[in-house]
Amino acid sequence: MTISSKKPLYYRLKQTILKWIEDGEYAPGELLPSEKQLQEMFQISRTTVRLALKELAQEGFLIRSPGKGTFVACMKMESGPRRLLSFTREMLDMGLKVSSQIISVEKEYPAARTANKLQISQEQPVWRLERIRLADTVPIVTEVNYIPSSLVWQMDLDQVKNQSFYEFLEQEYGIMIVYAREKVECRLANTREGRHLNIPKGSPILCVERLTFGYRKNRPMESLPVEFVKMSYNAKKYSFHQIIRKE
Repeated sequence: MTISSKKPLYYRLKQTILKWIEDGEYAPGELLPSEKQLQEMFQISRTTVRLALKELAQEGFLIRSPGKGTFVACMKMESGPRRLLSFTREMLDMGLKVSSQIISVEKEYPAARTANKLQISQEQPVWRLERIRLADTVPIVTEVNYIPSSLVWQMDLDQVKNQSFYEFLEQEYGIMIVYAREKVECRLANTREGRHLNIPKGSPILCVERLTFGYRKNRPMESLPVEFVKMSYNAKKYSFHQIIRKE
């Protein structure tokens, strides 16, 4: 087995390992050949092997476990180009099994910022729904939804847990979702997020704030804020990508 290219040796090894993964030669969770075995297979230095494995681990393709070896990581879920889909629909479109764990649901008076986002007063109660969303039993994102109780009078936990939230709004309350504004930033997971996502505290996460707009079926000309959501994604399991066009 040889690596044929004019690019640096470590880069050629990276591409070869990626092809192994893409072709299914090594499945997610499977152990790769050891550093020594790779060194002998390709007749390259241990330093070159380590550099290639290090970069693949940093890019999320491999997991290095001291004393155990190097394993193929589970594939990342990619989102994009961005469409306004519920998490349920997004994961189902990828062929993944979706489930939810409800952490809490309660009616409360909103903080000033939340009230401002939803264009309501702080005296108007909102539903606060906190969930962990899973794909194929793997925690992907924690969500905290704020929904005006003037739009949603009752929160059916079975429906919220087992179906798309946007479908729930449409079927039960005649609310059609149209568009959303999102803000995305990166930061490190706190203790609570780490526990819910099953990752160490301080792991990288993608934080998304979404303000969703829609209308009632009986008032199609009146657009209004429907929900304000704070989402924390495990950055090793999920990524965003965009298509940007020149005007």
